[in-house]
Amino acid sequence: MMKKTLLRTPAILPDETLSSWLIRTALHHGCDTLTLIRYIGWPMRKWTRDIDRYLPTEFLGRLSERTGIPINILDEMQLFHLSRIHTNADLNPKKINWNWFTPSNVTRMSDGVRLSFCPHCFAEGTPYLRRHWRMSWATACTHHGIKMHHSCPECGMYFIPSKLIGLEKFISVCRHCGYDLKDYDLKDMEGIRVDTDFQKTAESILINNEAVFDGKKVTPQEWFETARYFVSVIRDAINFPNSTLTHFLGDFGIQPISTRCGGYFEHLFPDERHELLRSCAILMRQSTEDLLRASMRYGLSYNTIYSASRHSSTVLLQPWLNHLARNSVNYCHDRKCLSKPTPESAVRRKWARLQLKMERQILS
Repeated sequence: MMKKTLLRTPAILPDETLSSWLIRTALHHGCDTLTLIRYIGWPMRKWTRDIDRYLPTEFLGRLSERTGIPINILDEMQLFHLSRIHTNADLNPKKINWNWFTPSNVTRMSDGVRLSFCPHCFAEGTPYLRRHWRMSWATACTHHGIKMHHSCPECGMYFIPSKLIGLEKFISVCRHCGYDLKDYDLKDMEGIRVDTDFQKTAESILINNEAVFDGKKVTPQEWFETARYFVSVIRDAINFPNSTLTHFLGDFGIQPISTRCGGYFEHLFPDERHELLRSCAILMRQSTEDLLRASMRYGLSYNTIYSASRHSSTVLLQPWLNHLARNSVNYCHDRKCLSKPTPESAVRRKWARLQLKMERQILS
């Protein structure tokens, strides 16, 4: 059997995702990514999943054989290694959602395919997709001070470079209208006026592999677990208008915002995630004593905080939650006993989510 000739591939760029490199390789050969996948010998269904998160050694080995790139270099490009720094959660490759990673399915539009990009970064040389753009806290480019974008300014369609047909020169080209996103009118782009404290802190934790909460050193996993807990509480506070929870958050200058749809935090639009993380950063800066004082000031009960959050309590917040439990009457760990009629705001969010799914079909 004749051995296949090695593919000519572009150089792997700093912090590049595996899918970005494969798309640029396909464009280099003037073909679409599915044609490239067939040549590599992967099953077609593999490209419909998020290959940036994790690929078995078998598939990495096949890619290494076709390209001549050492398997260890290809392995280092996977997001799987970053995820182990910030979570202890199950990282099953077949799961729709991984904590803190935005989705990147190719064919399942309903899962929220909206790849984020910075036009400034695209314009500074060869356009490519960065790994840190896949983190759900990457709502702004901290290097250029502008918000991340996810759609074409000309036609409004979502940025999905995996659907380029091979005639385009760069990965930054809109596959619908042909507009090159690196030619974005940079002068008219609005800069980020709100803080990116959470994003900068999260990126620092990934680099240094250490975190601080309440003046004490904690593990990165504990820090991100606590942040996710706070995000959940802030999101669900919108369902409790004029409640003690809303007043409690307001004591820290936090006003819960409604989102266009429900579902996973990672699937929300960048501007929605940005506002939620801005509020989360405020709570992450508070000490346990600050949380206790505000809780007592507004009579926040354990039942209220438990019913608002969709996640179990975290290790770092256990002293605060234990205090609420001791001062609450008949608190319950069973969500069934806390069931109430669905608030109108929750029904409207479900309706908005359905509308958004239909919108994604149109814009994809």
